[in-house]
Amino acid sequence: MKRGIILLLILLVGLTAVILRVPNAAFGNSVILGPIGEIELKTTLPDSPTEVNLYRVVGDESIEGIGNTYPDYGKVRYNLPSEADAVKFAIKALERYGGLPEDAVLSKVQTEYAEVIDTDTGKVVDREPTLIRVTFKRCINGMPVIGPGGKIVIYIGDNGEVVDLTKIWRKLEYAGKVKIIPAKEAFEKLVKGEVMMKPMGRLKLKVTDVEMGYYAAGFGKKQEYYTPVWIFHCKDHLGNNVTLAVKAAGGEDF
Repeated sequence: MKRGIILLLILLVGLTAVILRVPNAAFGNSVILGPIGEIELKTTLPDSPTEVNLYRVVGDESIEGIGNTYPDYGKVRYNLPSEADAVKFAIKALERYGGLPEDAVLSKVQTEYAEVIDTDTGKVVDREPTLIRVTFKRCINGMPVIGPGGKIVIYIGDNGEVVDLTKIWRKLEYAGKVKIIPAKEAFEKLVKGEVMMKPMGRLKLKVTDVEMGYYAAGFGKKQEYYTPVWIFHCKDHLGNNVTLAVKAAGGEDF
């Protein structure tokens, strides 16, 4: 009987040691299991500033759609401009909305296609161009803005026609400094699933880069301040990009 008790104690001690090692392992190449799935840190956590600038929202400039009819995103188009010219058409289209903001950064230019898939093999057998999507994102003093807001998306069609345009660009003013948590603490929150915009389902993620930035809400969302966040750039098991954000202002509800 005593031998059984001793063996049980040894097992419990061993299990406790494994549990206690998990937080430390999170900062190596070990895979950590959390509420949002498996997370593996594949980069160095950056040195943390003690505080960052805080910005208050003092106005809103939002545009959702520019036409009276729903844009035909899937229509095949044969006279699309080059992607370089599509950017020029996009910037030209913004002139009637105050022009391209000074803190806008060209983020992505992508030609979109309608694809024909062989239902037997699941392979793409043909594809035709439909639109060119031009995306600008916001960057405040070198720090990126993520989230549904803080971006401009323009769809360019045949001969440079603007098929659709959306813009969320809140007017901001400096509101002082705010203290932030270290990147290490933010990673611990990530492992616990304490993220903004939680992903659907459980994922297998490798964290490839970590940086400080701000979060902007989408259309129709009231936002008094731009939320300081730690941004975790990840890759899932299929190689897709996944971006997760953890609130960085310690003890503050922004």
